[in-house]
Amino acid sequence: MRSILLVLLSSPFLPAQLAPAAPLAHAAVFAGAIQAPPLPAGTDVWAGAVRSVAGSIGQASLSLQHTLDSKRFTVDWQLAAVASQPGSAVADGEVRYRFATPAPQVGVLHVAWNAVLAGAAQASLVIDVGDDGVIDASAGAVLPVAFQGELVVRIAAAVDAQAGTLTPQWGASWNWSGNASAILSVWFEPTHADITTSAVQPAVPAPALIAQPNLLQGIDFDAICPPNDDFALLALGFAPTAATLPLSSGHQLLLAPAVTLAAPVQSGGAGWAVSVPVAVRPATFLAQVLALDVDAMTLTAGDLLLANVP
Repeated sequence: MRSILLVLLSSPFLPAQLAPAAPLAHAAVFAGAIQAPPLPAGTDVWAGAVRSVAGSIGQASLSLQHTLDSKRFTVDWQLAAVASQPGSAVADGEVRYRFATPAPQVGVLHVAWNAVLAGAAQASLVIDVGDDGVIDASAGAVLPVAFQGELVVRIAAAVDAQAGTLTPQWGASWNWSGNASAILSVWFEPTHADITTSAVQPAVPAPALIAQPNLLQGIDFDAICPPNDDFALLALGFAPTAATLPLSSGHQLLLAPAVTLAAPVQSGGAGWAVSVPVAVRPATFLAQVLALDVDAMTLTAGDLLLANVP
């Protein structure tokens, strides 16, 4: 099994295994009688959508933005409604997100919701994982999620504000207004791998290695290198060791390398994506980053990480 894992660790990475779609259920943005140009139901808004309107009674806006990289997908909404003259301002949207993947995904769906209300205003949020009619979150939450084939997440959010004037028979008028804004962020992070520090590099300065499970059944390794470094090496192996590196000021190689991957240092960093598909799990291996400054001919090394993929 280790020989198969070595081939996978050293192979070019598979293409992205998560395909998103964001069909719109509905969107309404209006201030009084003035409405923003509508988006037809069924429109795929994954590329983003913005609607805003301003009128004599106030203004309203709705912004939908989305990102997908190897480590996570993120849904970002911003909603606002202001009513300063008699009438209502509303920003309301609902999207049925679909994330298709042939590979099993295990992770956590984070929900962050921040609504600010003043006067006659309100805000609402519905998160329905699976689109089964069960509300899984109406505020900030952390939701464990496991899926293969397709994950469906229905998100509906709205803000509305009202303004008006009441003139009683006996005296002075009473005016009220409203202001509502909300920011929603929903993101999924894989949790199929556990990464810990196995040994600390005794010498400094040293490159740092950050490891995170990714959406490709593997782990992303990102190196942060000291200034002037030109190349970074990601060493992977199974056995710890402690050997002083040449061209270094006491930096130690903390594993017996089985695979070494090289990358140029750009903007102070370098990165690798390592594949650990289900077929070779459970898998456990070590990782350490080394950095080379060609002009000074110096070699540095970072801490030793232990990756466990059940």
